[in-house]
Amino acid sequence: MSNTRGQVPWTLVTNSNETITCDVVVSAVGQLSLPHVPVIADADTFQGPRFHSARWDRSVSLRGKQVAVIGTGASAIQFVPHIAQEAEHVTLYQRTAPWILPKWDSRYGVLHDRVSELLPMALRLERFAVWLIFELLAVTLVDAKPLSRVLGAIARRHLHRQVASPSLREQLMPSDAPGCKRVLFSNDYYPAIASDRVSLVPKAIAELCDNGVKTVDGEFRPADVVIYGTGFRATDFLAPMSVRGSRGVSLAEVWKTQAYAYLGITVPMFPNLFLLYGPNTNVGSGSILYMIESQVRHIATLIKAVAAHPGHAIDVRTESAQRYNTRLRRRLRRSVWALCASWYRTSSGEIPTNWPGPTLVYRLLTRKPHSGDYVLRNVGRLKVGDPAEPSLAD
Repeated sequence: MSNTRGQVPWTLVTNSNETITCDVVVSAVGQLSLPHVPVIADADTFQGPRFHSARWDRSVSLRGKQVAVIGTGASAIQFVPHIAQEAEHVTLYQRTAPWILPKWDSRYGVLHDRVSELLPMALRLERFAVWLIFELLAVTLVDAKPLSRVLGAIARRHLHRQVASPSLREQLMPSDAPGCKRVLFSNDYYPAIASDRVSLVPKAIAELCDNGVKTVDGEFRPADVVIYGTGFRATDFLAPMSVRGSRGVSLAEVWKTQAYAYLGITVPMFPNLFLLYGPNTNVGSGSILYMIESQVRHIATLIKAVAAHPGHAIDVRTESAQRYNTRLRRRLRRSVWALCASWYRTSSGEIPTNWPGPTLVYRLLTRKPHSGDYVLRNVGRLKVGDPAEPSLAD
């Protein structure tokens, strides 16, 4: 995907070498689309099926099989309880235990449905209450330590109520601060692990053998199938696409040290390119859909401005993006996510994934584009320093 001459339209080349031109590009690939497969010694020597949970091989039957699951994060928590009912045995390899909260979920009854039908406002109030709970949780994850302690207490009680074995509870007890990694919600994960159909191995893997897994202590455990529940390469935004903007600048080069975008939506020198679920728009709690809706409204306003000025493209000012990114980095360094290694962070310790605050604040920031943060340029003059022609207010 390129805009190498500093002009629109953009030129998109697909993996089948089809060329498409367009005036505006909206990337909606998000953060959780590229599976992370860990590098494990001798993985290719394993003779059975191996696949990532996001690329599930439906041709593989797990019935009667010894299944090795690698990873205990948000991916594994969704499928382990289900495959435990089908496989002969599941061996779950865990490096670090996650914080797990009870899933406050129940079937709606006839009375609830009837009230919602007669009083639509009641459903809106219920939705507001759920949203407000997660907004408070978002504050917890950033800098409210008392609320964080409450979160940890709820999670520990949930673990004690669902797992009877003291030794297993100890292995499942997280050592990180609550919220430092992804907080999970489940009512069936702990019971599955506590059953005789699942074995928890809290040890790192040394290598895969032709018919099983060997951990760092030298112990071998047989396996017919290996499933990676290891999440996604969340910090590799837009990968594996190659994106070039004004004057041929590479987005990968711009993001070499850390990915950033103004409001998570626009990047300087990439005119008419808009991102959904871009850098620092993931939420530690609440609905990502609420964030995406805010982005869609913002992008729609920018596209209307482009449409109202034929022959022009919109670009975010470099100083606006840098100022925004500096404030964001400062706040993220004080957040709970800075306390441990996770998929939220890069190897350098930066956090290019999460939004450090309530979703309402983000909605207010994106509600209306500020004309001083954007510039409309003639498509033939998209070089840095060229004078802007109309403004968004025109």
